[in-house]
Amino acid sequence: MKKKFLIFTLFLLVLTGVFADDFTLTGVKDSYVGVYIPVDIENQIKSTKLLYSSFRLGYPLHHDMLFLGKTKCYSDVHFHDGYAITAKNFKNFRFVQNENGFFCIDQNGNSYKKISSNLNERGYGYAPYMDYVLNLIFDSYAEKDKMNIKDGTFSLDGTLYNLLPDGTFLDNRDVSVWLKSEDGIYALKKNGKNGELYKGYKDEDEMFYLYGDEKLKEFPSMF
Repeated sequence: MKKKFLIFTLFLLVLTGVFADDFTLTGVKDSYVGVYIPVDIENQIKSTKLLYSSFRLGYPLHHDMLFLGKTKCYSDVHFHDGYAITAKNFKNFRFVQNENGFFCIDQNGNSYKKISSNLNERGYGYAPYMDYVLNLIFDSYAEKDKMNIKDGTFSLDGTLYNLLPDGTFLDNRDVSVWLKSEDGIYALKKNGKNGELYKGYKDEDEMFYLYGDEKLKEFPSMF
């Protein structure tokens, strides 16, 4: 019985060691922990105000975002394929700080800017990420101070909306962001400097969200 227990214990140690060697990180400094956005994606969002198109310009040359904890570094591609960066790759990550902020450079030379130190209990940081993106998109909007952006939720013209960060199944022609409220789903389009709100609906296959032709609201000089 003792021999069987010893063999089982050794098996668990070996199994744990394999996974630990593959994905468990060591020596991660506290200052490294947090949420990172690719620098070129940030620049695209700043210049175009089009969230989903900005990601398509960069992917798949780099990760869409990084969630770096003390023992795991998660990378999410379009909010679908969350997985951990291998410890082998992470050993080649570099971290630098300058007057523009704190940055991570991955094993392929791609740069990411740290935007928050807050991760949830699962090691992700979607809420601070969405807030950061919304602030980038609406940075020049005169009514931004009244929007109360928090946890991916904000108020616009008296209605409370949630940001839909994943644009994979959404029609994104000139759409800055897709939003969800109690009344349904909406596309906020960019028309020059103005914002235009349209009602969204599913296509015949119930897979893809489109937006209608009727403009529900207009927000002058939003962008």
